[in-house]
Order: sequence, then structure tokens, then C-alpha cells
Amino acid sequence: MKKISFLKLLTTYFITLLFTTSLSATVTLEDASLKKYKKYDCGYVNNSWQAGVKRGNEFETYKEISLKNRNSAKANKNNKLVRAYYIKLAQRAEASLKASSVGCRRLSAPASSSTAITLTKLPSAESLVKQNTSASFIRDRAVSGTPPVLGTIGTVGSKNIFWNPGVIDAIINGTATPEQCSQFFNSTTDSQSAGYGGCQMSQSVLSNLGDAINSGNTLCYMKNIATQNAINNGALRVVLGTLPSGGISSLFTSPSGSNGRIVGIANPNGGYSDFIKVYSNSENSASGDRYRFDYWSCEENVPSEIQQIRIMNSGEYSINSYQQNSYGNGSFNITARVIFGEDGSISFDSTRDRTLVSNFIRSNGGNKLLATISGDNKITSKYFNTFSNDTQYGVSVANFSGSGFRDLRFVSGAFKDRFFSNSTLLFSTLAGMEYRGTNYKIASELGDIATVSSVDLLTDPYFTTPTESTAPSGFSCSTTPDIGVSINFESQAMLAIRDICEGGRVENIGFCWQDTDLNAAQNAYRTSCPQ
Repeated sequence: MKKISFLKLLTTYFITLLFTTSLSATVTLEDASLKKYKKYDCGYVNNSWQAGVKRGNEFETYKEISLKNRNSAKANKNNKLVRAYYIKLAQRAEASLKASSVGCRRLSAPASSSTAITLTKLPSAESLVKQNTSASFIRDRAVSGTPPVLGTIGTVGSKNIFWNPGVIDAIINGTATPEQCSQFFNSTTDSQSAGYGGCQMSQSVLSNLGDAINSGNTLCYMKNIATQNAINNGALRVVLGTLPSGGISSLFTSPSGSNGRIVGIANPNGGYSDFIKVYSNSENSASGDRYRFDYWSCEENVPSEIQQIRIMNSGEYSINSYQQNSYGNGSFNITARVIFGEDGSISFDSTRDRTLVSNFIRSNGGNKLLATISGDNKITSKYFNTFSNDTQYGVSVANFSGSGFRDLRFVSGAFKDRFFSNSTLLFSTLAGMEYRGTNYKIASELGDIATVSSVDLLTDPYFTTPTESTAPSGFSCSTTPDIGVSINFESQAMLAIRDICEGGRVENIGFCWQDTDLNAAQNAYRTSCPQ
């Protein structure tokens, strides 16, 4: 019999592992929907217990594993070694299925399988950037000190965060040395100031993330208003229809029948200005959703804001949003994976990628962002921003920490960008930065520099001016709701909710473009730092 070398076996194993991981047909289940039968894992999938493999809260049935590997064996029919391994994997899955399927089917249905998911259980938008605490940073050099919360930089002063002490003041006062001058816009010398490049990258990512976070404010109000306390304190009153059997707490729970429920928010001037459609259990079952709702707000009888949120049985989460109001026109989309709690609560899975795509146009400019927030605590972004006569676009990788948007900090990062003022290229940057001691400094050996360096800013089609977004169809401002409610925004209960929902609102992120000291340094630069 011909022997197979250990190297070939090992190579084949990793090929198999890579292939099976990329094609894994897993679902995310709550803890109560995962049990043991003897040594085997059982998952409650499609209303029945099935045998399979559990990894954390993810579950894959033996049937899926067997089918996947049988198909892989067929695809590799010309490679006997690889084909044999896929067949072996399929046979193992089939043997495990035979040994465990009967026992799994005898388990009683999980008590939480009937726990209703409602809008009030959805995760907050700001938790989208929650740090994965099980991951560790890989740093080329030790980070020292505590980086500032990004949202506080405007208060602390950008010159104290992105420039070494004395650099900005020296340029303003006309006493800057050549070394200080070289640090204003961009530098590649290790331990010099991160400069304008680092400041602009941080501002850009924060501003674009903020647009998405702000869009979650409406959801925040809806989550906190549907309570008996709000009714008792005069914050909420039913003006049309009757509440479901579960009372006000069931207002945004999926109806058990075949029809969804539309809730209207009464306009003080008559009619309804905001609508929420909660899809029924029957509709969700047909579309593979666990929970789904649409929200739209109207101004002058035209939808000014639309949000469509879906949570699928597989744990896939998506938000599609559109805005057209006095702030401007824009859209954003979020895709992520979620974890289901036993009480029906839902949280973003911080170990998985979360993707955000945004596009906004305002009277004084616009911005767009394509960002991936990964399980290893990196935010990888492409961005394009215009403000008045300034334009900046680029790519960045930021290593972050924090439990959410409100305490988001950049530990280190790399960026490659181009900055124009009045159509004149002021500078272009390729650098890495790291927080050391009291401010961000150039980190010339940071591994993320290679990632951003590979992007061609001149030929990549993404780097174009943001364009106007088109509103999705099918949302009427003359809809008659099934249940109508009025909200007293001056009540104490509503003011408390306002503090919760508006406290994290991101406004006027401009700690580079709107900073008085930086503007003064930029105006003095040509005189203080002649070329």
C-alpha cells in the first residue's frame, strides 16, 4: 500500500479546514436552543431538535456537514487524496447523525423558543463598535498612556492630541524649526507628530460612523416609549385602536396572525407623522426572519426618513436607511451578526465582521464611508469627504477599544489619503500612528501600513464625490394605522427618554477643520515654514 507523507496529510487537512470553514452553513442560536444528548450537540433549528456541531452560539447540523463534504468530494474527483478526506469527513458526520439524531429529537422544546422578540430588545446603534474583549491587539511597538475618547477631542484640543507639544504654537508664532514644520501636515519619521493626516483620518471615520449612530436615535425613542410607566406618567396615550393582549409592552411584538401591525405616531397638527410596521409571525416565517420592522417619518406628507430592519433566523442582521430632511440627503446600510439571549434580547456579535456603508450630502459638503468593523478590533475604511472648499479622501485601518461609540478610542492605525483645498493638493499621506504617552505619534513600522499602501487612490472607483440617494418606494404618509398613539414630548418621562437618546448624538465633528488653533497654524504655515 502506498504511503502518504505527513506533509501531504497536513496540507490536505488545512485545505479541508479552509474549504469547510468558508462554506459553513451555520445558524446562530440562543443558549436555551443548544443542548447535549450524551456527548453530542443538539440545536433547535426550524422548530425541531437536530444533531450537529456547536461552536459558541453557532450551530451546524450533521446533515449540512455531510452534504457539504459530499459536494466537496465531487468537486475534487480528480484529486484522490483530497476527495478521500472529504468522503471521510462526510462519513464521520453521517455516523454521528445516526448515533445522536433519535436522542436529540426526544428533547423537549426550549422554553425560550416561544419568547417573543420585540423592537425594545434590539441592540443600540452605538454598540455596533463594541470591542471584542477576547481579541488582543498586535502592535509593532508598545502603546503607552490612555488614548482620548474620540468624541472629546474637540474639547481637549486637536493640537494636544495629534501634534507633539509646541509644534502648532511655534508655527502660529513664526518660531517653528524645520523639524516642527515637517510635522504639520505629514511626516514619516518615527515618534514625530501624527499631524494633519492622523487628525483627518480620525475625524473622517468618527464623523461617518456618527451619521449611522445618529440614525439610531429614532429607534432609541421607540424602544423606551412603549412602557406602562410612559402611559402612567402621561408620556404616551393610545388614540386609535386597542393594544394587543399583552398590553403596551407587546406593542412592537410580532403579531401572531398573518397580518403585520402598523403603529402610527400622532402629529399634534392632525394625522400621523411617523409609522412603524411590525411584520407578523407568518410573514417572518415565510421570509426566514426572526423579527422585522419598517419605520418611516413624514414631513409635508413626504417620507423624510425610512429605516428597514431585519433579523433573520440565521442571526444575520441588516439595516437599510434613507434620509431627506433639513440636514441633507443620505443613506446608510449596516450588516452584522447577532446573538440571541434567552430572554429575547439581541446583541451584536463582536467576534464577527460588521459592515457599514454610508453616503450623505449636505449644503456645505458631503461624505461617504465603506467600513468593516472586524472581530480583531480593527475598523478598515474607505472614505471621501467634502467640507466647504476642502476635499479629503483615503483609506485607513484603526485599531480601537471601547464598549460602544460613546467611549470609542483609537489605539493605533495607518492611513493613506489626499487633501485638497480650493482644488489645490495640499498634501498626501502614507503613514502609521500610535498613541504614545500623551499624543499620537508616527509609528513607521506599524504592520497596517502595508494594508493601506496597497490601495490606489487615483484609480479606485470608490473615490468620487457622494451622490444623492433615492428613497425606497412603498411608504405612504397617508396610511391609516392599526394602532395610533400620541406622545407628550414635554412630560418628565419623555424628557428622561430624550436625555438617553440624544445624549450620544454626534454633531459637528470637525476637530480638524473647525479648530481655531489649527486654522491659525494653516494660515501662518507659508510664512513660518517657507519651502
